[in-house]
Amino acid sequence: MASYEFEFPFFGFWGPFFEEGRSSLPHGGLDLYETKEGLVVEAPAPGAKKEEISVEIKDGILRIDAEHKEEKGEEKEKAVIYRAQKQNSFHYATTLPKAVEENKARAKLKDGILKITIPIAKGEKKGKGISIEES
Repeated sequence: MASYEFEFPFFGFWGPFFEEGRSSLPHGGLDLYETKEGLVVEAPAPGAKKEEISVEIKDGILRIDAEHKEEKGEEKEKAVIYRAQKQNSFHYATTLPKAVEENKARAKLKDGILKITIPIAKGEKKGKGISIEES
């Protein structure tokens, strides 16, 4: 009997690259590491300005969204037949591996790299226990 892997040996390899809504990179191109200051996330943001980027941390998930529009200026000695408008957008989302102090997070955009530093919470956040009733 033939196995699925035998019939389609590269399906698992190529699948993630072409599935809609998924990035071809393991964590969407983000770098995530821990320093003495906390968790640090670095995301490529080529050509984006700080006004075009939105960063949010909610329920332990970091979301970064940006939309960059670039219009070419008017050229005086040419009759423009077609003018392209470049539009780049990117969206990143990652689950943070530790409890963080969301309200103390800070972000900096330099040389096309968005660097977000998020302090790690002192002590783990504990979940709420749920009591079980007998019926």
